[in-house]
Amino acid sequence: MKTYEQFIKQVKSVDAMSNFTEEQLRGHYRGQCEMLRIFKHVINWLDQHNLSYFAEGGTLLGSVRDKGFIPHDSDIDIMLMDDEYDYFYHNFPKQGDGFFFLNTKNDPMCFSDSLYPNSDVGHIARVISTNYIYSPHQHPRGGIIKGHAGLRVDVNKMFTENKDFVRPGYLFAEFHTWKEKGFVLRKDQLFPLKKSPFEDIEINIADRDDVWLKTSWGADYMTPSRGGYPHEYPNHGKITKLDLNNLPQMYKKYYE
Repeated sequence: MKTYEQFIKQVKSVDAMSNFTEEQLRGHYRGQCEMLRIFKHVINWLDQHNLSYFAEGGTLLGSVRDKGFIPHDSDIDIMLMDDEYDYFYHNFPKQGDGFFFLNTKNDPMCFSDSLYPNSDVGHIARVISTNYIYSPHQHPRGGIIKGHAGLRVDVNKMFTENKDFVRPGYLFAEFHTWKEKGFVLRKDQLFPLKKSPFEDIEINIADRDDVWLKTSWGADYMTPSRGGYPHEYPNHGKITKLDLNNLPQMYKKYYE
C-alpha cells in the first residue's frame, strides 16, 4: 500500500477533496488500507476456489492509470462470469474477519432502489467491512442511500450474451454510460486475462482493457480528472462501527 505521504500527493489533484481536514484525509487513507485488506481476502478465496475474477470500474481504471486506488475512491469493483458468480454467491462466507456478505438479489438493504429506481442491480454481491458502516444519507447525485453501503468489494456478474460476446449484469439507467452505448465486450477482448499492478499486489484485468476503459471514460481515460467525489469516507454521512451481535437482526431476511 502506498504511504500516507504518497496518498496526499495524489489527492491534491482532486478538487472535491481540497477542503478536507487532516482528520478526514487520514480517515480516507485508512479506508483505502481497509479495503485493500478485504480485497486481498476475497482474492485469496477466489484463487482457492479457482474462480477467475477481473477488475472493472474505478478499480480497472485505477490499476491501469494510477497503479492502485483512484485518489478519491476506496471501494473495489470486480466481476465474475455467470457460473463462477453463482458459485461465489452460494459459497462465499456470510461473515469473516472484519467483513460480512450481502447480495442485492436477496437483501434490499444491500443497494438503494431510491437512488437507482430503473436499474438492474440484481446481480451485485458486496463484501462489506464491519469497521466502516454508513448510516442513511444524501447521495451527492441526488436520492437517499437507505442501505448500509460502507467500504466494500462489489462483485458483479458478467453474462455470456452469445458465443462471441459478454455483457455486464447491471446497467445503471440514470448514470451509467454503458447503458447508452449498449456496452458489450467480445470474449477475445476480455480473455485471456492479464495481470496489472494495484497498490502492493497484482490483479486480473481484461486483455483489451483499453476497449473497456475508452467505452466507460472516453479516449483520454489516462488523463487524471480533477472532478469526482469521494463516494466512501468521509462525505457520506455518519460512519458507525457495526455491532456484529445485531447483524442477524439488521439483515434478518438474508439470514433466515
